[in-house]
Amino acid sequence: MNDLVDEMTQAGVSIVGVGNGTPLMAQDFAESFGIRFALYTDPKRLTYQHFGMKRMLGLNLGTIRRGLASYRKGFRQGATKGDAFQQGGVVLVDSNGDLRWGHVDGGPGDHAELDAIRQAVQSVVGEFRP
Repeated sequence: MNDLVDEMTQAGVSIVGVGNGTPLMAQDFAESFGIRFALYTDPKRLTYQHFGMKRMLGLNLGTIRRGLASYRKGFRQGATKGDAFQQGGVVLVDSNGDLRWGHVDGGPGDHAELDAIRQAVQSVVGEFRP
């Protein structure tokens, strides 16, 4: 999401991250990865439940395939903090609090593509431009 911060700011969109660990874990994550957007924590995972995000082991052939592809690109998994079984996603909520678009991760490594996020934001923001 760091790659989208400047574009989203120009479009009038705020990026907010929600983790499920402790506030100290969120601070460590933000510092370790140079997070440039607001980061909150929800240890009870109510936000995840509200948006229908899955909690699962997530180990299957697809996970292994995505893990190997990520490894080949140079990504390395560090120590997991928080609930390792909680899967995430991306949601686009408008200024009225209405869900306009979402991607619920189907398992580890199943993240929303940045271009899909850009297109969703453009379709929503475009509706509000004069």
